Amino acid sequence: MSLQSLKSFFKQAIQKFDEWLFAPVELFNLGLFRVIICLVLLSLYIPRQFELHEFFSENGMLMQKDSLGIIYEAYQPYFHWYIWPDAWLTYVHLALLLGITLVLFGIGGRVVQFLTWVL
Repeated sequence: MSLQSLKSFFKQAIQKFDEWLFAPVELFNLGLFRVIICLVLLSLYIPRQFELHEFFSENGMLMQKDSLGIIYEAYQPYFHWYIWPDAWLTYVHLALLLGITLVLFGIGGRVVQFLTWVL
């Protein structure tokens, strides 16, 4: 292959990639996927709301100080997203449920989606 044909090949590849990436798409499938995912998340997290302190508090089944001891060291996270004190646990989980509900209805845009993802 000559240098000219190699440049032509990469130029065509980049052009086809741009056409694929920036092509107009129908948003119905994306919206339907968002609704299905949010409904699944709500069906998982609403029952968890009633058992928060039983599982996720310092008085729960597994205390925070013991929880890292059962995880293999390579799988432990670099930083921990703990909600201390336990009094905040219910309110933070309710904020998560509210965020998922807002994303379900498409309210708040990317900001609400990002904040819900962080929670």
